[in-house]
Amino acid sequence: MDKNEHFYLGTISRKFSFKGEVVLQINPELQTYPNHIKSVFVEFQQKRIPYFIEFTKAHKKSSLRVKFEDVSTEQEAEQLVKHDVYILKSEIDFDEEFSLKDLISFTAYDENDERIGKIINLNTSTPQAFFEIEFNEKQILIPANEDWIVEIDEDQKEIFFELPDGLLDLNV
Repeated sequence: MDKNEHFYLGTISRKFSFKGEVVLQINPELQTYPNHIKSVFVEFQQKRIPYFIEFTKAHKKSSLRVKFEDVSTEQEAEQLVKHDVYILKSEIDFDEEFSLKDLISFTAYDENDERIGKIINLNTSTPQAFFEIEFNEKQILIPANEDWIVEIDEDQKEIFFELPDGLLDLNV
């Protein structure tokens, strides 16, 4: 199956119970979780493995408790933690938009066109998503705040930010 047919749903942030439930941190770009979903794909070593959903329950504002079929112990649930979850794009009703996850590997620039660094990850394990950026041989975090994004050039794989004064200094 072509990975371009998948949409990033979120990341499993932690196990929830001794019965195999996990907490799924939902992609901040989704307005609502598509409740009709019966299966997802969990990524392991760049392979997406299908998992069937037994049930879901609202957990907190941007997360969900998920119980997968065939995952019934704490140890089995632990194996899923920190793995990204995808669904088929055909399962979700949206005009195909650019996802924040698609910005991984883009080069980030500030409002003065100064190179900040390369985006190496989108961290969605907290309520506020963060871009993890390789900056001067260090890793810095920039909140994934749409108000701070000035331009995205998909062809050149570049993103331009207008950041609050001193934000980059906090990371150094």
